[in-house]
Amino acid sequence: MIELTAGEITRECGGRMTSGMSDMTAFTGISTDSRTTNVGDLFIAFPGSRTDGRAHIEQAVDRGAMGIIAQPDEAFPFLKTIPEMYIYITLIEVDYALKAYQAIARLIRRKTEARVVAVTGSAGKTTTKDMIAAILSFTGPTVSAAGNFNNEYGLPMTFTTVEADTKFIVVEMGMRGSGQITELMGIARPHTGVITNIGDSHVERLGSRDNIAAAKAEMAEAMPEKTTLVLNSNDPYTPKIKVKTAATVITFGPQADVTATDIVLDTAARASFTIKAKVDGQQQVMPIVLPVPGAHNVMNALAAAAAALSVGAAPSDVIAGLAGVTPSANRLAVLTTAGGATILNDTYNASPAAMAAALATLAALEGGRKIAVLGDMLELGDLAESAHTEVGGICAANGVDMLLVLGDNATFVAAGATAGGLSPGVIFSPESLDEACDILKRELGEGDVVLVKASRALGLERIVECIR
Repeated sequence: MIELTAGEITRECGGRMTSGMSDMTAFTGISTDSRTTNVGDLFIAFPGSRTDGRAHIEQAVDRGAMGIIAQPDEAFPFLKTIPEMYIYITLIEVDYALKAYQAIARLIRRKTEARVVAVTGSAGKTTTKDMIAAILSFTGPTVSAAGNFNNEYGLPMTFTTVEADTKFIVVEMGMRGSGQITELMGIARPHTGVITNIGDSHVERLGSRDNIAAAKAEMAEAMPEKTTLVLNSNDPYTPKIKVKTAATVITFGPQADVTATDIVLDTAARASFTIKAKVDGQQQVMPIVLPVPGAHNVMNALAAAAAALSVGAAPSDVIAGLAGVTPSANRLAVLTTAGGATILNDTYNASPAAMAAALATLAALEGGRKIAVLGDMLELGDLAESAHTEVGGICAANGVDMLLVLGDNATFVAAGATAGGLSPGVIFSPESLDEACDILKRELGEGDVVLVKASRALGLERIVECIR
C-alpha cells in the first residue's frame, strides 16, 4: 500500500486520534477483517447488525494491527482500554467508519500517479474489467478489483492495495439506485470510463430502463475534459449519454472507433477476430484469439481494448493480454466432469442479456446433448414474467435438448420453452437443488454440455460442485 501516516488519515477522515505514539506512525496495509489482519495494518472496525468489527478489535491487535479506526460505542468497552493497555496502538475515532474508509481511498487516489480506468454497465462489466487488467498488466504494474468488488465497500478496498509503483488501477462500479455511480466516481476520478451497455438489471429498483440509463450516465456526467469515455456504438442509449459528458468519447462495436472483423468461433465457442483501431493517428490491426467462450465476449474485448489503448497500452499489449485473460470465478467457466461431460459454470449472476449470451454459447459448443439448468433472474420487477418467458423461447431456439428450471419464475421459463417448440417431456422443474443434482447425475453422459446459470442468490454453484 502507498504509505499513509496516522496524522494524514486522521485529518482526511475528520477523526480524533485518541491513542498512539505519533502522528507520523505509518501503516503497511488496511484491513477490514480481523482474521486476515497483518502486522503493521490499520484495522477498520465496521459496525454491523450481524457481525460488528468492534467485537474483533482484540483479535486484530493480537494479529499485529498497529492502528484502529472505529465508531465509539459503549457496547464495546475494549475501545476505552486501548490507551492504557496498548499505548503504541493508534486509535482513530470517527463518526462513520465507511465514510472514513472512502476518505482513505480518496487520499490514496490523490497520492498515486497511476492511470485509473472504471467500468460500469448492465452486463459484461466484470469480464471487461478483467480484460482491461489483463491487457494493462503487459504495460505496467496493475491493480484490479477482485471479483466484482464494485460497491461503496469494494471500490475503496481496491485502492487500499495500490503500491507506490502501480501504473494502472482498474475498478468496477455497480449501482442499486441513482446517485451511487456519482459517489463512486468521486472516489475513483478515472482517466477513462467505460459503459458496456444498458439493460434491464435492477429495473425492479429503478422502475424503467430509462432510469437505469440515467443512473449509468452519472459516469458520463462526472467525466471532465481531458478524460476519455468509452461507449457501445450498438446501444440505443449511447447518443443520449454522449451529450452528457465533457470527456472525449471513443466508441466500440459495429461501425465504431474500435471494431472487430473476421469473427470466427471454434468448436469450444472461443472467438478469433481482428480488432481495428486508430492509435496515435495510425490505423492498427490486432489479431485476437480469446481463451474464453462466447461470441458476446467480442464486444467485451473491444471495450477493453478501447479503454486500455486510451491510457497507453500498445497494440501488442492488447493482443497478449486478451490471449491470456482469466475471467473472474463462475463466469462461463468451462469445467469437465469425471464422466466426461462439459459444464459451463455461469452461476455468479444473471440478466436477460446475459442469459441470451450464455445460451448462444451453449449452442455454439461442440458436444453431445445441450442441457440448460436455469434459475431466476432477480430484480426485474414487472418485467419478470415476460423476461423469463422469453428466456424459455431462447432455449428452444438454441436447440436445448434438456431444460431444468428452478425458482419462482420456473413456470414462465418452461412455458416459453414449450411455446417455442421444446417438448414438455424434456423440461424438468426440480423443487430443490438436491433434486436437480439427482436428475443431472442420472442424465449426464460423456460429451454432454450443461449450462448452469441464475442470479447469485439462488446458489446454483452448489449444482456445479455436485455434478463435477
